Amino acid sequence: VTAVVYGADATSSNYSRLPKGLLYAGYTTGSGGVPWTAAQWAAHPDALRIDQSPVNTVLDEEADVLDVENGAATFADCAPWAKAALANLRSAVRPGQRSPAIYMSQSNITNVVNALIAGGVTSGIGLWVASWGSVTGSQAATELAKSAGPFPVIGYQYTNAGLYDLDVWLTSWTSNVSEKGVPPVNAEAPPGQWVDAA
Repeated sequence: VTAVVYGADATSSNYSRLPKGLLYAGYTTGSGGVPWTAAQWAAHPDALRIDQSPVNTVLDEEADVLDVENGAATFADCAPWAKAALANLRSAVRPGQRSPAIYMSQSNITNVVNALIAGGVTSGIGLWVASWGSVTGSQAATELAKSAGPFPVIGYQYTNAGLYDLDVWLTSWTSNVSEKGVPPVNAEAPPGQWVDAA
């Protein structure tokens, strides 16, 4: 049985509405009430870090996830961010960083993968897929057990609950983090290649 962890993600302004007992994901970039505060990160140091990167802002290449959707990062940002994030991961620049993943709607999986390949990234990047209403949490967990290939699905966002979203991720991805001076297990792969540490 593939181990998964359930979670929720929210902007800083909706942080207080996050349900208890889950792994959280928050934003390191964005405008207005989107980015989490230093106090919120300190309260949840294991939370996934999402780089929203609205147009004309600097990419956070130490984040775990690049958010590719309207008003956030673009397809053109995928490959440059992925290359830099992989390099930072292998150098253990930020303790706690996970193997880079990209968040996108299910309808944009092909666009994201094509953008990565066109930019010279042929493997090694995970996919976090927004699939509201088409799968339940348990169905998403079952789908994650089938994940494979050069761009494996590492998570699903399966419900938009209004003030936050509900998610499920592979435990092998969320728990495999860099430590000070020590990259995670799958960071030892050749550039651009994914190695599942599970």
